[in-house]
Parts: sequence; C-alpha cells; structure tokens
Amino acid sequence: MPSDAWPPKDQNSAKTERYIYIPYDQFQTQVTNAYPGTGDAQRWYKPEQKRKNPDGTKLHPNWPSNPDRTYKNKGWIDWSELVDKENRLKIERLSFLDFQQEVINAYPGEDKAGDVMTWYREYRKDNKKYYWPYDPDVYYASKGWISWSDLVSKENFLKKWKPFVTFQVEVQTRYQIDNPEKDVDAERWYHQVREENGWPSDPASVYKDRGWNGFPELIGRKQIEKNRDWHGRWQPE
Repeated sequence: MPSDAWPPKDQNSAKTERYIYIPYDQFQTQVTNAYPGTGDAQRWYKPEQKRKNPDGTKLHPNWPSNPDRTYKNKGWIDWSELVDKENRLKIERLSFLDFQQEVINAYPGEDKAGDVMTWYREYRKDNKKYYWPYDPDVYYASKGWISWSDLVSKENFLKKWKPFVTFQVEVQTRYQIDNPEKDVDAERWYHQVREENGWPSDPASVYKDRGWNGFPELIGRKQIEKNRDWHGRWQPE
C-alpha cells in the first residue's frame, strides 16, 4: 500500500490498514491552490507531493503518489485538467438548486440517458462542466442532495420553488425598493440581487407554463408606470 495515503497508517498497529483517499474534487482543489501556474504539471507534482514540513511531517499527507491511478474512474481526466486554474478557481460552485436546474436542462430523459450517474459524469467530462462536482452526492450532501433520480426529476425540482404569484410579489416589492424613482433593465437587476433573495437563476424555465411572461411582466412594469407621479416617483396605491 502507498505510504502517502490519507488517513496515515498507524505505525503502532500490526494490522494492515485500508487507506481512504479524499474525494477527487477536494484533492483537485488542494492541488490547484498549490500549483504555481506554469510549467509541466506532472513534473511539478512529483517533488511537491513529497515535500515536508519543518517537523518532518508531510506537507500534503493526502496526496497520492500516482493520482492518475488512484482517481481512475473517479474523476481523473489528465494532468493539464487537474491544474486548470481558469476552470477551478475562477468559477465558484453553484447553489444546489441552480446546479440541479442546469442538470435538468441538460438531461435528455431516462430513455436516452440510461443510468443517471453514468450519464452525468460522461456529460460533465464531454462538455467540460468542471464546475459541476464529480461527486455531487458528496459535495451537496448537506445542501439539498436527495438522490440521483431526484437530481433529474423536474417534477420534484419544481416543488422546491415557491408558487409564481408569491415569487412575483417578492420580486416586485424588492424592485420598487431598489428603484423608487427610475426604471432599470429588469433582467440585469434581477441577476444582481437574485442570489441573496434565493430566487432561481433561470426563472423562465422554473415558471414556464406556471405564470411566466418575461422580466418586464415579472416586475410589473406596466403597473409601475401607471403608479408613478409626474416626477417619476413611486406612488403606492
């Protein structure tokens, strides 16, 4: 067994320990954060993986000596992808509902996709959706994850969002507070504030056939124009 696995082997134990490595996404984040940004990734990794702290302990105790073998069929693609800073560090993980919405929009249906987990990982790789975690069941375990079948269930997904009327009232109330004297681009404004309000990233998909008629209608632009005084100030009814 490799000596660099995590957790470290108990040197006092006579029994053979089973090594457990951290999930690939976590390993990849650690490697990308340490990578200097230039140079051959594999050549850099080998000595970096062996580096030690001043007290003699390993600097990276949970980095395997051969990650291409350790993470084969567990997320590994190649060395260049492992340290791809542009994809890894500049793109933050989506909230679970935003992530689920993207997956549902891409999912072709059970007849075409077959096993959900297999389809997901192949689609993620083929379409370079590296900001989708390789193991969403691990990453989103305490953030909304239920199961693979639930992940692609549009019916269950829609149940997680509030009714359109309630959603629209929230949006219109916030819009009037933010823009009391003049109108702004409704769609741009929406995406600037939606995350802090817990609103969907793609309301057109979530509320399709459930009341959606576009961003101007969502914020009630016609009613706003009707209720402004001649100075352009908002006048409540």
